[in-house]
Parts: sequence; structure tokens; C-alpha cells
Amino acid sequence: MSLQQGQTVAEVSGKEKDYYVEAFVAASDISRVSKGAKVDVALTGVNSQKYGTLKGKVRQVDSGTIAQETKEGNVSLYKVIIELESLTLKHESETIILQKDMPVEVRIVYDKETYLDWILEMLSFKQ
Repeated sequence: MSLQQGQTVAEVSGKEKDYYVEAFVAASDISRVSKGAKVDVALTGVNSQKYGTLKGKVRQVDSGTIAQETKEGNVSLYKVIIELESLTLKHESETIILQKDMPVEVRIVYDKETYLDWILEMLSFKQ
């Protein structure tokens, strides 16, 4: 999937005590996403090597798609709701508190795939 630079594909939503992330996953990747899957959420503009990522899990995967217009044409996306385990990132004495509407990068953990598997799939040798 190709998106424009700076385009938001996930952000924090919800009430003060029940924050969750709304993310959009390309139709080509949705078969790898399932309810309960583990998720790492990186805050945009925050050094994830230093502060780490927020942990969460997929709470819901919408059944319908949303069309997103890009330079290459329309892309079909599925909305995925992610429940967060924590709202803070810490490093030594510094704490970053998650705020509503913050842009984030979502990394959904799914079955491990080797580079060879990925290359063969891209070349249509493996299904």
C-alpha cells in the first residue's frame, strides 16, 4: 500500500479513561489481522528506541472497507480498533502521557514470515 507522506492512518480516540486507537489496514494485509492479535503502538515524533511502544490488542476489525484516495488511485482500507494496556511511556525519570488525537504508528504482530517467504509471495511463487 502506498500512502502520502504525513498522511494519518491511525490516531488515538475515546474518553479519558478508555483510550483506543483507530487504525486503517490495507485490504491486502487484512487476512493477517485477527481479533486479539498483539499490537505495538509507536507515538509519532517520540523516539521509540528510547521510550519503547505502547502495548495493546486488536479489539475489533470492521467488515466493510473504506476507500482512500492516493496518488496511485483508490485504496481499500479496513478500520481496526485497538485497545491499549497503558497510556504512558517512560524512560528513566521522563514520562510521556498519551493524548487524544495523537497520530501513532501501529505495528500489528502476526505470524512470523521470513524474507524468503515474502519474496516468493511477491513473485507469486508461493500462496
